[in-house]
Amino acid sequence: MSSINEIINDLNSLKTDISVYIPSIKSDKKTKTLTLKQQRELLDNLSETKLSLLSFFNDVFEIINTNCSEDNKVINVIDRPNILLSLRCNINKIYDGLDLEKILEKNKNISLPSLSKQVETEDFIFDISSPNIQRDNNVNLYLTNTYKNEEKILGKLYINELSKFINKITFKASDNVIDFDNESNGNRFKILENMQSSNFQEIYAFINDIRDKEVEYLTIDGTQVDLGPELFVL
Repeated sequence: MSSINEIINDLNSLKTDISVYIPSIKSDKKTKTLTLKQQRELLDNLSETKLSLLSFFNDVFEIINTNCSEDNKVINVIDRPNILLSLRCNINKIYDGLDLEKILEKNKNISLPSLSKQVETEDFIFDISSPNIQRDNNVNLYLTNTYKNEEKILGKLYINELSKFINKITFKASDNVIDFDNESNGNRFKILENMQSSNFQEIYAFINDIRDKEVEYLTIDGTQVDLGPELFVL
């Protein structure tokens, strides 16, 4: 009789690849399909807490990291909806009455906005960009681990978004530069908390443009697919 390890090895040998369109690089990449264990981990995030969606995206990152052949520094957050739709479509092509294959085919023709930008305010120059999923995951982990027991979280979520999208801050008066890639998540939060809110208006507009584009990848004929653990409820 085969041991459990032998059985699992045999099962792993049967795993197949699917082709997924990655919008930010405008090409198809191979990814492994979901296992039931991975699907279960996504469904475990069905919760009413404000941090449950971040935990869901953290699990999505781990799945993409395991299943996808592409470097996670290449895969952008704007690619995530298409990857998730493709994984769900492989299980069942119909979700809540919507044909996921049609959405995925439609998505190949969506044009992307610029994923990076420089924003200038009275005192600062901000270099910003849509983050890759690795950075998104790192920032989300900081928030979920640091504030998991707190009820008042909405303001921290706003700072969390800024921390993902800002790469560098230049002080115009002195030319001093804060490179966010070299700062801890905690330091990023402290820096942003101590800046005037008026500096961030154009940055939030950029973030909203990226998030709106993510919604476009999830929408067909005016109906939007839910991007969360509900997507994997059959």
